Amino acid sequence: MYRPKAPSSRTEIEEEVRAATRIRMWLPHVFCVGTDFSAWESCIEDTVCWLPWAELAEQIRQVQSALKFADPMIEAAITRITTSLLKSIEWHDAVA
Repeated sequence: MYRPKAPSSRTEIEEEVRAATRIRMWLPHVFCVGTDFSAWESCIEDTVCWLPWAELAEQIRQVQSALKFADPMIEAAITRITTSLLKSIEWHDAVA
């Protein structure tokens, strides 16, 4: 099973993405049949970025505290979603 590692450089990010694309068993679920993977790989440098879990969690917390809605049901739904995201990030950060 493919398990990505936390890259420490831009080159490592590209290498991880290329390694993941070699796992052909899940690609049909992500890409259309007949996808030109070499064309897709050539776009990695322009489309992939690295964002630490802690930074992502902080951005979600800031948005969560800044957003206010007139409808309490919408605010409750957004709070449930962001809380769930933060719990998932916490789990992934602990595993990494």
